[in-house]
Amino acid sequence: MRIQKRRCSVNMTLRILLPLVMILSLILPTSPIKAEENKSSSVNLSILATTDVHANMMDYDYYSDKPTTEFGLARTAQLIEKHRRENPNTLLVDNGDLIQGNPLGEYAVKYEKNDIISGAKTHPIIEVMNSLHYDAGTLGNHEFNYGLEFLDGTIKGADYPIVNANVKTLSGENRYTPYVIKDKTVTDENGGKHQIKVGYIGFVPPQIMTWDKKNLEGRVQVEDIVESAKKTVPKMKAEGADIVIALAHSGIEKKAQSSGAENAVFDLATKVGGIDAIVSGHQHGLFPDAEYKGADQFDVDKGTINGIPVVMSSSWGKYAGVIDLRLEKTDSTWHVEDAKGSIEPIAGNVTSENETVVNTVKKAHEGTLKYIREPVGQTKADINSFFAQVKDDPSIQIVTDAQKWYAENKMKDTEYKDLPILSAGAPFKAGGRNGSNYYTNISAGDLAIKNIGDLYLYDNTVQIVKLNGSEVKDWLEMSAGQFNQIDQAKGGSQALLNDAYRSYNFDVIDGVTYQVDVTKPAKYNENGTVIHPDASRIVNLSYQGKPVSAKQEFLIVTNNYRASGGGGFPHLSNDKIVYSSADENRQVLMDYIIQQKTINPQADHNWSILPVKGTNLTFESSLAAKPFADRADDVAYIGESQNAGYGQYKLQFKDDEPGTNPPKDDAWKLTVMHTNDTHAHLDNAARRMTKIKEIRSETDRSILLDAGDVFSGDLYFTKWQGLADLKLMNSMGYDAMTFGNHEFDKGPGALASFLSGNGSAADPSGKYNFQAPDFPLVSSNVDVSKESKLRPFMKKADTFTAGKKKKAGIYPYILLDVNGEKVAVFGLTTEDTSVTSSPGKSIVFHDAFQSAQDTVKEIQNKEHVYKIIALTHIGHQRDLDLAKKVKGIDLIVGGHTHTLVDKMEIVKNEEPTIVAQAKEYGEYLGRVDVAFDKNGVVLPEQSSLQALPVNEQTKEDPGLKKELDPFKKELVSVKNEKVGSTKVALDGQREHVRSKETNLGNFIADGMLQKAKEAAGAQIAITNGGGIRAGIDKGDITLGDVLNVMPFGNTLYVADLTGKQIKQALEQGLSGIEAQGGAFPQVAGLTYTFTLNKKPGHRVLQAAAVQDDGSVKPISDKKTYRVATSNFVGEGGDGYSVFNEASHKEDLGFVDYEVFTEQLEKAGKAVEPKVDGRAQEVYLPTKQKNGSWTLEDDSAFAAYAKNANTPIVYYDKNDGAKKPIDLSVTKKQIGLLKDRTSDSSLTILHDKFSMKMPMANAASADTRFGLTPKGKVSGALSNVYDFTMKQKNKDIKTFKAPVKLTLRIENTKKAKQPGIYHVDRKKNVYTKTDNGSVSHDLVTGYTNHFSEYTILNANTKSAPPTSGDHGSGKQPSGQKPSSGPAQDGVSPGGLLPDTATTMYSILLAGFLISALGTALYLHQRRKAKKVNEA
Repeated sequence: MRIQKRRCSVNMTLRILLPLVMILSLILPTSPIKAEENKSSSVNLSILATTDVHANMMDYDYYSDKPTTEFGLARTAQLIEKHRRENPNTLLVDNGDLIQGNPLGEYAVKYEKNDIISGAKTHPIIEVMNSLHYDAGTLGNHEFNYGLEFLDGTIKGADYPIVNANVKTLSGENRYTPYVIKDKTVTDENGGKHQIKVGYIGFVPPQIMTWDKKNLEGRVQVEDIVESAKKTVPKMKAEGADIVIALAHSGIEKKAQSSGAENAVFDLATKVGGIDAIVSGHQHGLFPDAEYKGADQFDVDKGTINGIPVVMSSSWGKYAGVIDLRLEKTDSTWHVEDAKGSIEPIAGNVTSENETVVNTVKKAHEGTLKYIREPVGQTKADINSFFAQVKDDPSIQIVTDAQKWYAENKMKDTEYKDLPILSAGAPFKAGGRNGSNYYTNISAGDLAIKNIGDLYLYDNTVQIVKLNGSEVKDWLEMSAGQFNQIDQAKGGSQALLNDAYRSYNFDVIDGVTYQVDVTKPAKYNENGTVIHPDASRIVNLSYQGKPVSAKQEFLIVTNNYRASGGGGFPHLSNDKIVYSSADENRQVLMDYIIQQKTINPQADHNWSILPVKGTNLTFESSLAAKPFADRADDVAYIGESQNAGYGQYKLQFKDDEPGTNPPKDDAWKLTVMHTNDTHAHLDNAARRMTKIKEIRSETDRSILLDAGDVFSGDLYFTKWQGLADLKLMNSMGYDAMTFGNHEFDKGPGALASFLSGNGSAADPSGKYNFQAPDFPLVSSNVDVSKESKLRPFMKKADTFTAGKKKKAGIYPYILLDVNGEKVAVFGLTTEDTSVTSSPGKSIVFHDAFQSAQDTVKEIQNKEHVYKIIALTHIGHQRDLDLAKKVKGIDLIVGGHTHTLVDKMEIVKNEEPTIVAQAKEYGEYLGRVDVAFDKNGVVLPEQSSLQALPVNEQTKEDPGLKKELDPFKKELVSVKNEKVGSTKVALDGQREHVRSKETNLGNFIADGMLQKAKEAAGAQIAITNGGGIRAGIDKGDITLGDVLNVMPFGNTLYVADLTGKQIKQALEQGLSGIEAQGGAFPQVAGLTYTFTLNKKPGHRVLQAAAVQDDGSVKPISDKKTYRVATSNFVGEGGDGYSVFNEASHKEDLGFVDYEVFTEQLEKAGKAVEPKVDGRAQEVYLPTKQKNGSWTLEDDSAFAAYAKNANTPIVYYDKNDGAKKPIDLSVTKKQIGLLKDRTSDSSLTILHDKFSMKMPMANAASADTRFGLTPKGKVSGALSNVYDFTMKQKNKDIKTFKAPVKLTLRIENTKKAKQPGIYHVDRKKNVYTKTDNGSVSHDLVTGYTNHFSEYTILNANTKSAPPTSGDHGSGKQPSGQKPSSGPAQDGVSPGGLLPDTATTMYSILLAGFLISALGTALYLHQRRKAKKVNEA
């Protein structure tokens, strides 16, 4: 019985405890229990890429009409299948330029165009892509060649997405699918299945707007590639993309490019976050490739740029690009753990065709063969382009003849019928990057359509332009840039062709005769940039036997690419086009041959290279050209080239043919190599060494000099304080250097470290083993005798052997022994260094001219040396003056003004003096070959001067590259160093800095002004918004952030402009806002008001200079102001040509990013720049017949309301001063203002008053604002103004948000503690507004009530106390609601924090346990009682 009772008791206890446990399990917080996960999953994902296939589906050369093993997607597809077998986790993408480029592409357009547009048929090339199961593709520039409708129809047929993010409609919408995110099922290393979301985004060069203008203008617009990526990639990540693949039909440059760049892949990899892999193309080049080895942020071994894998796989299916990603999954997120880019050629790897491709394209291929074999005429002579780049050639002649025939027919009945017609053509197929078989080579006999396509490769259309003789000459000067400059003094064999110049930009113009003097420098580089403004290679330019005059007018028939400025050719723009045809140049050529039936193409020899006596002009062409060279009398075969498939050839000139003669060699010659103003730009130092070695190999009489400013200007200096430069200069074997002003930027201490090679501060670990200079510093006008840090380095003049190691020190001059002849070198430094730099008070800079005169006399009288070189850092104009004033100087090697002297400058004194300077940053190596007579007098006619470009076409010297590479590598970490911080985001958004004042623009302009004021007394700063390339997020600022903002390395520059010229500069800056031009003026020390309601040139309404006390004073047209800017703007960049008219100009040399970082350092704390209204855009109202005002043009106002920093309606001084202002604002316009995300208000601005109305006070309704002058009251400092606001015919008198009122004091002398007061005429009471402020003659106050207001002094007798309910109004505090956790640990939405939730749960559980325990206890007692009673 007792046992049974115990069991009952236990059962009852369990019944009570079980619900309790269940309740507790629900209440008490528990840590989540997870199934044990595997270690992070790892997936190997491969991305295969094709690019620039150009319709080459088949391994077939349609122009030769025979199969080929060198290209074709039919062979690339075998590589694709191989990779898919090896790794099922494989994606396949195409990078554009797919449907154009050979007769198959033309066949599809010619015979299937309408069906493709309508969607009735799939483009045969797209059918092939579908059959290979591509995952994604993008558009190349050539996709637009056939028009938008054809492209739309082509895209319709694709089974895979074709993406493009930067082609937009005119309204700014994406014209194509910008990106897609697709699920990809992959298998990890353990066999597990996963789904990865792969994002694809595509880009095309913005230049398509020029190249295909006729198809695109007025229909689309194209955004900068990088800007588009920055906007779009974050969206893809936000939408769940695990990885993002950028299909960029854009090439690879080795450094950052400016906005709108054609080749932007480097910028995508370095400036855009979130991209995991990039497929490049467009250039038909290779990446990874040895060409990029050693370039900053490139890893050729891994195929990455800035750690991002990149591939560019040539063209025509010759290669497949392969990107291998190892993906790791941790915490449910996939990330790229490792990446590699590589390219795989079909040559040596593929031996057969892919049947899928062959079968899919079979019908189109057969149709193409039939099409190309149709005969159109006959040729009596062979036609080839083997020598088209070096002499007049039948392959171009036949094209230019056809174009001229066409143009003569079209122009005969027009106003231009009497103008002479010229015809331009270029060799499209001339080997180069496309290989030794890439030449036109047509045998005599039948001409078929395939031959027409071979002669004219592109789908261009005919256009005719009208130019004058000067412009025609410049066209030819641009073409002549394809030739290297030949050094006739050097003689021997010299390469004629510049490899960087594309053959399709070598235009021959038939109809005129001319010669090219290749001993002269090129006027333009390969991009069309003027590099030698005074150069003239084109000589003997004639038309019908008479010299072409500058103003003589011509018609030139060309193609749409060139007529629109394609290739960077000068003077070619829309306004020069007089006839634009839809007829293709290729069709014109076909029609001409059909009409002629039989042609006998012969070059008319209208152009030639001016013979260069004593020099072999060599070039490469196909080995197949040898038989033609053997038959020619003006070209000779030399032998095989080291480049496979090519031979070496040379031009042959007749002995009696007039040309340039080699100089006489009857004097003692010295070759002087020189640099100046390198400013620590060391990236090209190994290339400079190559040039130095080349020259030293030519002569045993050479010296190497530097004219100062090695210091400051690049990160190499920031990091190593000039010691990196010193190490490389020692290796280059410099013979002497002089001080530039920037050598003193860091004070005497840094210069002492340079002179001793002391790296204890810059290189404390001794990694680089810095040594003292192996060369002396020469200076005759810098006295350091009283500077303790530099005095130990002072030396007396001494003699050294040229080219050998010398003793470091500061010498007044030195004598260099050059093969037994002594040459003196002395130095000069600009005297204003004491002001423009930081030498300290103990260093004295003596008069340069007097010091030079004294030094020359000493050299002549004491040393008896008469060959004297002045190594100067005083500026080019002063160098010319020095040559005039000081006798006895033979050569002046200068610096300081960064002047490019690329032709002989002789100053004739009693004896001639040569003046030289080699621009800046090591971009050139100057070379002067000075000839002296027996008395040491310069012989100008036997001397020569060159500026040798040092660029990417110059090979790097391996030895110096090995020294340079560790410095380059270390700079990557330097860019991550913190240089400051900001409390606010710094706005560098492209659309903002190019159209309005921004806080970043203000910060940059303020820094420029502050630095230029200290160095040169500047009063105003103006810089172009386009020079600001990025913004900076709130928080820490790194050096890399600063370099992203200002990547160009511009220097600080000052110019003296009149007020009138300043206004012209502002007008220029405002002229291109609508087109997003880069000239918008960000300013400091200046305020201006402008409007876009007026035409360019008339937009500045007022401009004022900021005085030292902060007040502003209108700019005076006749007064001269010193304006700080960048050297880019100062030299006329972004259209600021007015700076070229400055009465004084000076490049101060301070580099933009250094000025920026110095400004951060001076702040000493986080900066917080603001938009303060210094560049104020306003909207002009329209006056109606009844005297009221409205805001006309809804579309213009909508744009203004969206973009302006603060919406302001502006009234001229003559409006509103005496008569009331009655402004009507429509409901729609009020709505636009209310929709603004910041500063939702409307200000009515007049010279005498302004009112800023927050839109929080306005309903969405038609509104009328009134401002009425009411005369004066006793003691007032301004007029009385009545402010009113009406909506729905009711006066709105009181406001939730305070309204800001500003009035101008008429006489500031009478002002004593002025404020804005409400005028209550009924009660004769004046009440001061709240939160007032005074700034010079402007008084501000805030009110919640509209009535009459004026300015009164605080001590005005009738003025009441300084507060009152009538005028009360609180200035907005600007405090924003918190977006993070609220105070006291309460999270947004009122939820308790985790700690509180846990405590609450424990307390609740305790309460329940106690309650249940009590209940159990009572239950047991009752039960026991019943048992006892029983």
